[in-house]
Amino acid sequence: MSKPRSATNTIKGYFYQFDKSILEILEQSNETNIVTIEGVEDIDIENSDEIQFVQCKYYEETEFNNSIIKEPIQLMFRHYLKNRTEAQSKNFTYKLYGFYNKGHEKLRELTTENLRTYFLDFSKYGVTDELGNLNYQIKNKEGKIKFEEALQKDDIEDFNKRLFVNIKADSYENQIEKIKSKIQNDLSDYSEEDIELIYFNALKIIKDLACEHNVEKRQISKKEFWDRIKTKNYYFERWMSELLEWEHYKKIIHKKYFPRVSNLSPAHRFFLLDCQGESVNNVKDVISEISSKYSRLTHQFSPYVYLYNTLNVDFVTELKGNLYEDGYFFKDGFPFKNSKFRFQEMLIKPDKFNKISVRILEHPIDLSIVLQKLIEVERVDQLPINLYIFNKSNQLNLEIDTLDKREHSEIKIRQILDILDII
Repeated sequence: MSKPRSATNTIKGYFYQFDKSILEILEQSNETNIVTIEGVEDIDIENSDEIQFVQCKYYEETEFNNSIIKEPIQLMFRHYLKNRTEAQSKNFTYKLYGFYNKGHEKLRELTTENLRTYFLDFSKYGVTDELGNLNYQIKNKEGKIKFEEALQKDDIEDFNKRLFVNIKADSYENQIEKIKSKIQNDLSDYSEEDIELIYFNALKIIKDLACEHNVEKRQISKKEFWDRIKTKNYYFERWMSELLEWEHYKKIIHKKYFPRVSNLSPAHRFFLLDCQGESVNNVKDVISEISSKYSRLTHQFSPYVYLYNTLNVDFVTELKGNLYEDGYFFKDGFPFKNSKFRFQEMLIKPDKFNKISVRILEHPIDLSIVLQKLIEVERVDQLPINLYIFNKSNQLNLEIDTLDKREHSEIKIRQILDILDII
């Protein structure tokens, strides 16, 4: 009996399948070819010449034996028999793609006779009915027929011509490198960090497609795939961290958005912080770091921080109190008690006298107003507006219309202290 695969290897198998799906999409010569994720097989590819059904397996610690691929081949054969006419008219091909640790020399030659005898098990499943017709028949444990289809003369030979088995597929690591190389070739002006992040996007898209119940929604073309992965928003979801190191992700984001520079250029930098489930002290530590790294009083610029998903008013009040007690000078748009929001307060330039090292916003309407006013003065002061949205959930709903009109970068975090590593 074969040993059960570990949870890590099982997860790696899913990643391997997702990666193969990405690679198949990127390698399509026609951008309109339709690729279905989790269709008849793991990957179905339809083009003008044929329909391919691709199943991929990853057995990093397993020695190859012919018995491992017997059941997948039988299932493919059953699909062929059920769809014989269409298989011939639309040129179906069946591909078994797998990585195995060793034992590759054990693969039997896929002759028609070997296919019939060793893989399709005709001694067990070949049944002649009372009329003398040969059927391919499979019963369940209770002895009830769960599949039966009459065989025609050339079925096995024709199926064999359509069957392709590769047990020396790329390793997990090599397949990823192929993907990144393919992306780099098509996007030559993108940085190494961009390529890494686009790869994460590609993984997310494949996972989302695989989870769709409707088969039509699991379909995508190369053109649509490219359009979706070349977004300014990058994703790194919790399930990815099973194999893709979180620390590695944070380093990539740091190099892309917040590289160390000797002279920080002036800009209106907005840091939008997801405070859900966070303590006041942790949020304060992050704001302190943002203030320290991105304010330059001598050059009269300092960052804006917008707090969203805060628990209540008391949370923000306590936070501001702690910052004040720690010696931070900040503006929040409320110059006196019970004042309404005054956007002019947020536009006051910091200097060595007022020592404004950070501007804090807590209401979406206030953020919208400040952004709109800065857009108006942007033409005058020539300073760019950089928006960084640090978000914990996969769904982002800030209810800020202005963001849709501005280029912004959405950065995935697990906890707010991740920002300390990223910036």
